[in-house]
Amino acid sequence: MNNNRKIPDKDLKILWGLSAGRCAFPDCKTECIIEPKENDPHAIIGKIAHIYAHSNNGPRSNSTLTKKERDSYSNWILVCSNHHDEIDRQPDHYSAVKLIEMKESHEKWVKETLSNTMPDVGFTELETIIKSISLNSNGSSDSLLLIPPREKIKKNSLSSKVEQYILTGMIKSKEVGDFICAISKIVPSIPEQIISSFVSEYTRLKHDEELNGDDLFEALWSFASSGSMDFIRRSAALAILVNLFEK
Repeated sequence: MNNNRKIPDKDLKILWGLSAGRCAFPDCKTECIIEPKENDPHAIIGKIAHIYAHSNNGPRSNSTLTKKERDSYSNWILVCSNHHDEIDRQPDHYSAVKLIEMKESHEKWVKETLSNTMPDVGFTELETIIKSISLNSNGSSDSLLLIPPREKIKKNSLSSKVEQYILTGMIKSKEVGDFICAISKIVPSIPEQIISSFVSEYTRLKHDEELNGDDLFEALWSFASSGSMDFIRRSAALAILVNLFEK
C-alpha cells in the first residue's frame, strides 16, 4: 500500500475490530497479528484488500467512486498476505460481489463466535479487563445520565449491527455487576475508576477524534479490550462496556 495515501484511522479500527483481526478468506481465519517472540515485537501480516481498486487501473476498478469512498471501511476487506496477493492477481475470479459476500460472511462468523464465547467469560477474564481499565482512571468522572438502553441506542444513532453486539453483551451483564460489587468490597474505588476511565475515553473520542455512533462504540470496545483480538478477552470487554451502557 502506498504510504502517501491518507488512511482513515477510525475505518482501520472498525475493519480490524469487526474482522477480529483475522483473515476473511473462506476457511483461513489466520490471525493477522503474530505474538512477539523473545526480543522481536508483534508482527502484522494482515493486509487491506480493496474491494474496488484504489486506482482506476487497479483490480476491480470503479471510476464512479470518490477517493474517500475507495479508502474506507466499506471498500476494504482484511486478509493475510498470501490471500491479498491471490485476490488482486485473480480479479476476475475474485469479483467485487464475491469479496463483499466474503466480508459479510466473515463478520457474521465473528459475531457468532463472540456470542458463543460470551458464556465462557468468567471472573478471571473480567478481572483482567477491569484491572486494565482502572489503570487509565484519572480519579474523577462526570455524572452519568440514566437512560434506558433502547433510548440510548437511538440517541447514539447505533445501527442494528451494534444493537446485536449489545444484546450479546447483556448475557453477562448481571455477572459483571455482581463481580464489580464483590471486588469493590476489597477495593472501594474500583467502580468509580471504571466509570472515570470510560467517561474520559468517551470524551476524548467524541471531541478529539469526532467519533459518533457505531464508530464511537467500536472505539470504546477496542479501548476496553486494550486492542486485543482474542475472542474471550473481547467478549469480557464487551460485557463490561454493555454493563456500563445499561447503567
